[in-house]
Amino acid sequence: MKLHILQHVHFEGPGHILRWAENHDIEVSYTRLYEDNFSFPDLALFDILIIMGGPMSVNDKLLLPWINDEMAFIKHCMDTNKPMLGICLGAQLIAAVLGADVVSAKNKEIGWYEVKNAVLSEKWPWKLFNDSQLVFHWHGEQFEIPENAYGTLASVANSNQGFIFRSNVIGLQFHLEATVDSIEHLLTYASEDLTDNTFVQTKEEIRSLTPDNVLRSNIILEQILDRLIS
Repeated sequence: MKLHILQHVHFEGPGHILRWAENHDIEVSYTRLYEDNFSFPDLALFDILIIMGGPMSVNDKLLLPWINDEMAFIKHCMDTNKPMLGICLGAQLIAAVLGADVVSAKNKEIGWYEVKNAVLSEKWPWKLFNDSQLVFHWHGEQFEIPENAYGTLASVANSNQGFIFRSNVIGLQFHLEATVDSIEHLLTYASEDLTDNTFVQTKEEIRSLTPDNVLRSNIILEQILDRLIS
């Protein structure tokens, strides 16, 4: 089994995804879009795609023309039925490929906030969220739910926290892959995002909540990834 990761900035890496891959003897490769001369692999060279987050916007196509190339690659993966998970920006890219808009979120959301199904669901993986789950957020935009996709997850700050298309394309607005180290990288390299806002926690608040909550998030991530490769 081979996993390919699209990474947009050096400080938003795969976090706990690497531990999961190691535990399953899954080979990991990368396209690092922040490096010069990056390239996308042949689709025959990997089995599952994960698209990470980043500070740029799907709507920055004129400033960052490589976004069009990345979206074309995602579409090729989708057309060949590759299982994929998009996280934050990654989810927004998938949504855009499926024709949905990516817009400013009602509230900027940074820190540990609960997500829960707006209605009880037996649909996988949303049934994992029938009880509120405290998860890590870092976003100022959000996707609309694509046509023919299913999404019922919401937080107090924002709706549209996740969607599933077919049975093997998942977009999550939040970061189940977060670890103590990966969150510290965000606090170091993206601290300018921590503006005064109702749903933006301080560095101190985030650091105090992180140790007790990353493990729970990582367990949910593993359940989702296990199902994607099954």
